Amino acid sequence: MVKISKLHAVANEVGENYLIYLLDTEKARVLKIWVGPAEGMQIAATLQGESTCRPMTFQFMATTFEKIGAQVEEVRVEALKDFTFYAVVKVRNGKETVELDARPSDAIGLALYL
Repeated sequence: MVKISKLHAVANEVGENYLIYLLDTEKARVLKIWVGPAEGMQIAATLQGESTCRPMTFQFMATTFEKIGAQVEEVRVEALKDFTFYAVVKVRNGKETVELDARPSDAIGLALYL
C-alpha cells in the first residue's frame, strides 16, 4: 500500500470532469483519477478550505458515521477494472469492522472531511 502525501483537484479544461491527482512524493509517483464535475468541485472546495451552506455527500456520510458511533479507519483506492477505479472505506463500529465499496471521489472526499 502507498500512502498519499498530497492531493490536488483540477478542473479539466476540455470537459466538465475533474482530475484528482494522488501524489506519493516520497517515491515521486502520481495516480490520476477522473471524477465527475460535482464530486470534483466538492473535493476542490474542501482542499481550498471553502464551506458550503448545506452538507455535501461526503460530509453527510461522515456525520452519519459519527452519529452511529462508527469510525473510518482507512480509505483505499485499490483497483482499476475496465477503466474504472474502485475504492474501499474501512469502517469500525465497536468490535465489528466492515469494508464498504465506494467510488474513489466519495472515499477521497470522506477522508478529506474527517
